Amino acid sequence: MTSNTLLKFEEIGPDLLSPTRIRMWPALVAVAALSGCGGGGGGGGPSPTPTPTSTPLTLVASPATVSINGVGAANAQPLTASESAYTGTITESDTCAGIATVSPGSGVGPSLKETVTGVAGGTCVVTFKDATGETATSTVQVTTSGVVIQSHTRDH
Repeated sequence: MTSNTLLKFEEIGPDLLSPTRIRMWPALVAVAALSGCGGGGGGGGPSPTPTPTSTPLTLVASPATVSINGVGAANAQPLTASESAYTGTITESDTCAGIATVSPGSGVGPSLKETVTGVAGGTCVVTFKDATGETATSTVQVTTSGVVIQSHTRDH
């Protein structure tokens, strides 16, 4: 019997209750069960539950390069790490010691807003990481000018 075969009373015949046919009932039931017959009219048993597939999230640092022209809070620039639909922790680490400060340093997604403040001229890298190990980086460039403008008045 194939899985598309249905047992009909007419196919078995009028001697369904004969001793020979009664002895065959367990075998017929087993074949029907293995071939998917029976079970509430749905084709023989429950359908497997589909396994949901998740779309991988992408952690993004924006902007990719932070340009800071000068030191101090007046020249600070924003830096954001974001990951759509992510609600876990995002942490920040950097190579900016002596060049810039980055704060607050960690937060909860979908976005972490940081402030980058220049301390001295130089270049460093800020790396963001989520709880799944996804990372994103941004380069920080702090430029300081060596030009000092002084006012001078002449006495007459």
